[in-house]
Amino acid sequence: MRWSWLLLVLGLAAPTRAGELPPVKLGLVIPMAGEAGRVGQTMRQAAEMAIADWAVKLGRKIELAVGDDQFDPRQAVAVAEKLGQDGVWGVVGHFYSSSSIPASAV
Repeated sequence: MRWSWLLLVLGLAAPTRAGELPPVKLGLVIPMAGEAGRVGQTMRQAAEMAIADWAVKLGRKIELAVGDDQFDPRQAVAVAEKLGQDGVWGVVGHFYSSSSIPASAV
């Protein structure tokens, strides 16, 4: 896992001009409602702050695609498939292992 993040950061940090490259798309999958909704919103705010910080450091636009897994394993898989189709480079999430384990197979 650590190597994956290292390779992602090194790839993003390669010397380029920000205007020449398309934005980097990253995914975040969280529960957005119910009992865990408040925690999910906090995770979203933290991700948005980190992305804003890294975009400045890298000189490259980073987009965050957020998906709601609704604390449902089937929905988690559907969101993971959609993010894959949308061309995200990597995904952070899920909040519960009951969602992350099935989605990790995508």
